Amino acid sequence: MSAKKHILFDDFFEENFLLVAIHSHAEAYKIAFMLNKHVRTSFYRTDDVDEQRDEIVAYYPLFTYYDIVQNCDYFLVGNKVKTEAINPPATTQSLFEEAVQSLDCTLLSEYKKVDYFIKIEDPPERFSIQEFIEKIKEIPLINTAYQIDQSHIKSKENLIFS
Repeated sequence: MSAKKHILFDDFFEENFLLVAIHSHAEAYKIAFMLNKHVRTSFYRTDDVDEQRDEIVAYYPLFTYYDIVQNCDYFLVGNKVKTEAINPPATTQSLFEEAVQSLDCTLLSEYKKVDYFIKIEDPPERFSIQEFIEKIKEIPLINTAYQIDQSHIKSKENLIFS
């Protein structure tokens, strides 16, 4: 009798990336513009990242930049969005057919205070994440920026953009 092998793919694919957290109250397009101006990137808007939770769909803004010189992809994604959930009426005698409830959603729930993330896929060996973060911190609209340790991310599947 032969034994069957079962392979679990949860942690099988390890992606090489760096993640930077950004705190700022500015809109996503302003952050992308300021990064393009001060850090010399060329972020452009792409399709939003959508995430389905029960009856709610949250759309997170996504900006992409491909660095030809370093041969790596950059993604600027919003971590916080406000969505609306429609609740059915509690009783048949209600004045309103349905109630709309505003909800706050986060892409990475373990980092609820972070406003934006920059994901750098396949960074070159000589890439200095500290220099990159220091350039970001010099932008007036940004309160702070720092690197996120990948081992603390519980939902890495939310960071798959391509």
